[in-house]
Amino acid sequence: MKYRLIATLALASLAFVNSTTSAAAAPSGWELAALRVADAHSVSKGAGVTVAVIDTGVRTDHPELKGRATEGPDFLEESDQDESWYGEHGTSMASSVLDVAPKAEVLGLRAIRDEADPDYKEWKEQRQEGQGLIKFREGRGC
Repeated sequence: MKYRLIATLALASLAFVNSTTSAAAAPSGWELAALRVADAHSVSKGAGVTVAVIDTGVRTDHPELKGRATEGPDFLEESDQDESWYGEHGTSMASSVLDVAPKAEVLGLRAIRDEADPDYKEWKEQRQEGQGLIKFREGRGC
């Protein structure tokens, strides 16, 4: 059962979920039905679990995440959290995690750039040329 919950959390991080829904509203959508999230909630809602979202960073002040998310280290070592584009994808993924595990906490770790980041194009070109040690598989939603 533990592995089902972990698999469900992992799959949910790949699903596209509109992050503008009310925090009080019950999560809904085809992806949650396909993952049988309601059944998973009868077993656990993630209380006492911290899920690391390694992505573009997480906006902890977003209404969906307020009080439920903490911003961890920025592995890009830049100070651009105040930019409008910061953490767009990571925030969406964190919201998806909390749809699956509404009692869990999220730890946002920034390790990749948002497409709106002015440095993204250069970073992507370098990555495609094989520069760098780590290759990320970027999700684009469904």
